[in-house]
Amino acid sequence: MSIVRRDIVHGVQVRAKTDDAAAPVLSGHTAVFNSWTDIGGMFRERIAPGAFDRALKESASKVDTAALFNHDSDNLLGRYNAGTLRLEETDDGLYYEVDLDMDSELGRQIARYVERGELTGNSFAFTINKQSWDEDEETGEISRTITEVGELYDVGPVTFPAYPDAKIDAVRELREAGFELADDDDDDWMEFVPDPDLEELVNEKDDRLQEMLDKLKGE
Repeated sequence: MSIVRRDIVHGVQVRAKTDDAAAPVLSGHTAVFNSWTDIGGMFRERIAPGAFDRALKESASKVDTAALFNHDSDNLLGRYNAGTLRLEETDDGLYYEVDLDMDSELGRQIARYVERGELTGNSFAFTINKQSWDEDEETGEISRTITEVGELYDVGPVTFPAYPDAKIDAVRELREAGFELADDDDDDWMEFVPDPDLEELVNEKDDRLQEMLDKLKGE
């Protein structure tokens, strides 16, 4: 099951913790329900309300979801099982709070970046358990609705919400769903046809994600 990343370009904030003004809390929605998102120019996607219900009841503690800066396991901000990361499915989407460690340079940097408006995006890494695909017969537009998230690996702020591997991910996910993306005689599809090194690029990306997961699990 492939690990995927999704971003939201706003919603990060830092506030003082109610019981300890010296311990700021980083918070925000890392996913918004029923908000259509373009995935690499290949298809659009939304997350249905309730999609995180199972993940929050089972996966978060099992995987021990981490709060990471830029999906980097070396930039650890908090962990679910430690109580420094809290996750909640609200009416709007997936909401998180993480206690920033102001004794660490990373914690102080994140607080400064957010307060100065330099860090505004959120992201999360997850697997998909249930989904539905649709293709508009007239326009050919492909859309996906995620109805159940599998495992929730990490959440947190990111410098660049739109990441360069988006189109590679989109191609892979469409092919896994059984869509025919390209016809050798159809030049209109050529800008979306990956180069011969696509499989190698995807494998390298998956290896990096797996390495990150192994580090989080302590393997």
